[in-house]
Amino acid sequence: MKKDTLEDILHIGIFAALLIPIIGLNNLAFPFITGKAFAFRILIEILGGIWLLLAIADKKYRPRFSWLLVAVLTFTGVITIADIFGVNPYRSFWSGFERMDGLINLLHLVVYFLIAGTLLTTKKIWDRFFNTTIGVSVVLSILALAQLVGMMKINTDAGRLDSTIGNAAYFGAYLLLHIFLTIFMLVRWQGNPKGRYVYGVIALLHTIILYLTATRSAMLGLLGGVFVATVLIAILEREHKILRRIAIGTILGIILLIGGFILVRNQPFIQQSPILSRFAAISLSGAKNQARYYLWSMAIEGFKERPLLGWGQENFKIVFFKHYDPALYNDEIIFDRPHNVVLEWLVAGGLLGALGYLSLFGVALYYLWFSKKGDWSIVEKSILTGFLAGYFINGLFLFDNLTSYLIFFGFLAYMHSQTLPEYEEEKIRHKLMKKIEQGQQNRIKNFTIPAVVVVLFIIYFFNAKGFLAASEYAPAVFFYKSEPVKSLEQFRKALAYNSFSYEKLRQEIAVTATNMKDGLDIDNKIKQDYFNLARSEMEKQIKEMPLDAHNFHLLGSLLYSYGEYDEALTYLERARELSPKKQVILLKIRDLYMVKKDYKKAYEITKYTYELEPAYDIARNNYALSAILMDDNETGSKLLIERYGTDTPFDPVILQAYADTEQYGKIIEIYKKRVIEKPDDTQSRVSLSVAYIKIGDRQAAIKTIQEAIVQDPSLKGIGEKWISEIRAGRMPQ
Repeated sequence: MKKDTLEDILHIGIFAALLIPIIGLNNLAFPFITGKAFAFRILIEILGGIWLLLAIADKKYRPRFSWLLVAVLTFTGVITIADIFGVNPYRSFWSGFERMDGLINLLHLVVYFLIAGTLLTTKKIWDRFFNTTIGVSVVLSILALAQLVGMMKINTDAGRLDSTIGNAAYFGAYLLLHIFLTIFMLVRWQGNPKGRYVYGVIALLHTIILYLTATRSAMLGLLGGVFVATVLIAILEREHKILRRIAIGTILGIILLIGGFILVRNQPFIQQSPILSRFAAISLSGAKNQARYYLWSMAIEGFKERPLLGWGQENFKIVFFKHYDPALYNDEIIFDRPHNVVLEWLVAGGLLGALGYLSLFGVALYYLWFSKKGDWSIVEKSILTGFLAGYFINGLFLFDNLTSYLIFFGFLAYMHSQTLPEYEEEKIRHKLMKKIEQGQQNRIKNFTIPAVVVVLFIIYFFNAKGFLAASEYAPAVFFYKSEPVKSLEQFRKALAYNSFSYEKLRQEIAVTATNMKDGLDIDNKIKQDYFNLARSEMEKQIKEMPLDAHNFHLLGSLLYSYGEYDEALTYLERARELSPKKQVILLKIRDLYMVKKDYKKAYEITKYTYELEPAYDIARNNYALSAILMDDNETGSKLLIERYGTDTPFDPVILQAYADTEQYGKIIEIYKKRVIEKPDDTQSRVSLSVAYIKIGDRQAAIKTIQEAIVQDPSLKGIGEKWISEIRAGRMPQ
């Protein structure tokens, strides 16, 4: 194949990478993540093979020196070392279906950077690159509008637009970057002046859609980036006074917008808006109500433990469990990111990794403002600085994914290529040039077959097993309720591929087996098969990842569900050692002691759990239950009165405690209040009648059943039978 043809393929491939955000394969696990990631990796692996062929044949295709190239390679090298010497190198390299990140993703992004930075060398082709990605972003915004009018499904909770990205926060970050790129091209446009109106409309459309994603970090990034850009224009722009005035007006507008919003943030029209209320919740005083406040503290503690090279990528959840703050009781069970990119790299790569990441911004800004080769105007420099500032601000409250990485590394490639000296061809005679061309063509021919073999092997090794496992994983999860046998078989098929995401597969099987034990009407033989598979796989998982408390908790919970109490306790206690303050682990241990009738130890566990975070109602109620079971009614009553104003709140845990200690008077008091509050709750009336029978007041029991029949006539048949049984002195069945 000719050199020019290979170069054309590379150009097409680089532009094709910009289409990745549109991809979503519903037949895969985590379809909006895995589909994009597999497509990107396969594309880059093919392009990488072609690029190496060209680089072998002709030195003009080889990377040339820039400090930005040094920064990218140094950062990648540091993270590679950090991953190798981290707590779980395998996870750091491969990541999993839910994120598709890790070192493998970073290496593909670096190859993407190298190819784009080497092949795209002119202003014209970079303008095409930016216009292409802007065009793709317009498609995504139009699809988001389709979601808005109900023509497409919204995948994010609370109706936040997410287009084909599948996550409103990721989509918000993607739009944020394209707003700045669109404004950059608007300023840069030198053709038909009407084209500027097109860019203006696109920027406005993206801003509206960004608002409808309700992504606070991206909105802060937009405001911050625009503020930085306009301040720079106001200070540095000397030639165009109108632009300076517009910049100053924009600065004042941002200040007034933020100040005005703060003043009216508590007004009903703000608080009642699903979107505006999210932005109104942003405040320094309310920081302790945000999970990030605690996640950042945990990340800092993790960094202190391994300050130089960190824990390796994808290992934040080990830090999360180890340094868990009980104040997070009401949030997600697991966080695998600290929701701050600087802290994320501090944990993943230590101080060296974080400095390497920050150097990407620093060197890019240096070249942008001080390179003699760049042809940007002051306004263009300011907009691109705003691009970096907005991206960085968004990252302070979120984390990256492939769709934002694509744009960021594409931007770095742009900066790298635009700040290099022009390639100087040797001045040689035409005949000698023909000889050189023939030699290059021969080298391409000689290396083509080995290159194809290597690329095919890489595609298979990095993608095939994972893709096939992801295709079995999705239906296995989907069918486990309706077709459990089929689901189990597909779980086994997914495991048989021995792909990089076996950790997530094993955990999903354990959760499925636990959930189906008592919650689904499924044949016990099938349940036992699930249990046996889940137990075997989780035991393997624990051997391979002995520092992850989540794995011990899952296996302990599985064994508990199937009555293997002693063995379950062993695993749960190990989980407790790895995460001593995680309430969900402590309360599962408490459940074990309860079924073993060891009320004293259950009391000790619940007391400790409650004292970790008294605001956690489940811990409080379980502590009250344990106190009541230990005949410490004074403590139990005090705990309940402090929270509910009474020691007879309607709560299943409290009802169980009073039933176990035969305090039927308390139960009657609870259900009497319940019937008043919820007159349609016939089940509460039935339970109240049972409590009356327990204290021997059969007349009150009969009256309560009669009231239940009046409330729900469908109970007449069974109700009259109960009444007959009560009058006969028997307990109705």
